[in-house]
Amino acid sequence: MLVLVGSLFFTLLLSRPIGHKSGHAAQYAALIWASLGVFVLAEIFDVMMQASTVSASFSQVLLESKWGMARLGKLLFAGSIGLLGLLSVNDPVRLWASRAAGLLMIVTHASASHNAGLIGDVGFALDAVHLLAAALWLGGLVQLALIWLPRGRAKSAQERVERLVPVISRFSNMALSSVLMLLGSGIYTAFFHIPNWGALVGSLYGQALIMKMALLLVVMGIAFANRFHFVPRILASARYASKNLSESTDDIIEMLSRFRRLVTTEALAVIVILLFAGVLTTASPPHEQGMHSTAEPIVLSRHLEEALVELTVMPLRDGERVIDVRAVNHDGAPLEGVLRVWLEMTYLEEDLGGVVIYPIAELTERPGVYQLTGPFLNLEGS
Repeated sequence: MLVLVGSLFFTLLLSRPIGHKSGHAAQYAALIWASLGVFVLAEIFDVMMQASTVSASFSQVLLESKWGMARLGKLLFAGSIGLLGLLSVNDPVRLWASRAAGLLMIVTHASASHNAGLIGDVGFALDAVHLLAAALWLGGLVQLALIWLPRGRAKSAQERVERLVPVISRFSNMALSSVLMLLGSGIYTAFFHIPNWGALVGSLYGQALIMKMALLLVVMGIAFANRFHFVPRILASARYASKNLSESTDDIIEMLSRFRRLVTTEALAVIVILLFAGVLTTASPPHEQGMHSTAEPIVLSRHLEEALVELTVMPLRDGERVIDVRAVNHDGAPLEGVLRVWLEMTYLEEDLGGVVIYPIAELTERPGVYQLTGPFLNLEGS
């Protein structure tokens, strides 16, 4: 999604549109379609895994939850970009409608994120800014590496240099702004989710965050080297080449080739950062995990006409919750004929729009006691 949205805005912010006769047009179209294909497959598999987790059907998860509706919205926006791709490359309707759909994909994703649910409007805004900055940066990097920068000796060197130099200069400024936006929104979010240093190094969430930030610092080093070393040299050489073409154009092409290798390395590093970001979205933040909780188990009991049902909820440890259900008659003997025991959990303080989950408790060796273990009741609140 990030590559797709960033690519859609590349021609608006950094370069003039690609013409029909340009050698880049086919590469640009292939990049858009490849991004769409990977994105749609990932979203479909995500919904399938969620449906399997909550024991619901694919359509239930997609149509009966806020999470699923967000996925459906993103798929519809992706489909609209695909349909718009049938129009000509430089059709204004295609360009602007695709960009609008790309922005809506980011907004929709941010609206159903963990931050939006836990921090509210501020969390939603942070995620939207974070994703947009990453899109402009990564999409631009991929465009430069795969389409714009030369591979070896280029034909029509002077014309190529004249087109590339202003694009590189503008991209360098935009990349620096994107990095600062990413860093600011990421640090703010980390302060909200990480209560102390022990939680940072002692949880999967914190460890993934450390790796992500470490890689981001490496990539920032590459970005700063590009911005303050390579780009000034390329600009200076280009000005000199306009007066002494035969002497220095080959040097610029060689410099651009080295610049392309750095940009490719930077893009690959950002993709690895996205993998750690994926870990962050699936791991419970330490403040939710109750890592250092000393709370006692919660015991609830209910007397029915012919039975006593007792629920014991253990404190959350490292993202896992153990829940015991004891179902016995009034003499304390296990109930006969019990086919299964399941629990229904509902978050009372906010409508998260989730599909109702019915996790099934398994029979234990203790007579009449059934047990459920998993990442349940992991949000703060009732």
